[in-house]
Amino acid sequence: MQDALQEIIQNKPGGAEETRDSSGKKAYHAFIFVYNSADRDSFLKLLKIIKSVVAFEESYSKGREDDDSLHAWMYVLGSKKYLKPPSQVLTEQDLVDLQELNSHDKIDLKEVSALTAYGIKDVFD
Repeated sequence: MQDALQEIIQNKPGGAEETRDSSGKKAYHAFIFVYNSADRDSFLKLLKIIKSVVAFEESYSKGREDDDSLHAWMYVLGSKKYLKPPSQVLTEQDLVDLQELNSHDKIDLKEVSALTAYGIKDVFD
């Protein structure tokens, strides 16, 4: 996984410079992580993956902490919202653990539903 992450970062067009897509809009680099919002274990497994990505980004950006472009946006999506029981599946500690990884303020947690399309458009806007 480390090799794949390094390749993604190294192939970032324009390096630390602002990049634009074919329409001239600013291009962003992001990870989209999806877990089953009705299953806390799927979030906990995903949290381990996010920790690995954050650790890799931190080691890659050592000495260049002022270059915010080295840190990709991370969207953590709780899917299957329609299956979620009435009580909250994630604990307060789960949310604290995720927030602790958000030192560059680039992690966003959202609930979505592929079945009903709830929240999907917001993620890509």
